[in-house]
Amino acid sequence: MKDHFDDEFIAEPANTELSERELEILRLLATGLSNKEIAAQVFISINTVKVHLRNIFAKLNVQTRTEATMTAIQRGLVIVAGVTMPAPIVSDTAVTAAVEPAPLAPDTIAPAEVEPASLEPDTTAPAEVEPASREPDTTAPA
Repeated sequence: MKDHFDDEFIAEPANTELSERELEILRLLATGLSNKEIAAQVFISINTVKVHLRNIFAKLNVQTRTEATMTAIQRGLVIVAGVTMPAPIVSDTAVTAAVEPAPLAPDTIAPAEVEPASLEPDTTAPAEVEPASREPDTTAPA
């Protein structure tokens, strides 16, 4: 039995290779520029940038700017200065990337271990906040 997510309902782009212009837009996107800033850099309209982004997203099979950037970096379409992508490790079931933290410079403080954020809504009550005083501040210089 086929469900509504089968290939017949999901249109794959006919050409998955990015054009030179799409690569240029993707590289600018990866620098964090807005659509308006990208348009100004390459002398095209904002709507043309949006069309290019829609085509890029379809060809990379992504939904967001962040996904597009990460996919571009993983595929070597965008090079990030000072970052080298590790060689893939081939296992019986999948290809995964070996990720090791980059060595820290001697004067750099190591980042603290951070627990991933919970997807559960925060149900704790907000802390009580004292209302601001309406009296003038006499401690500040005049």
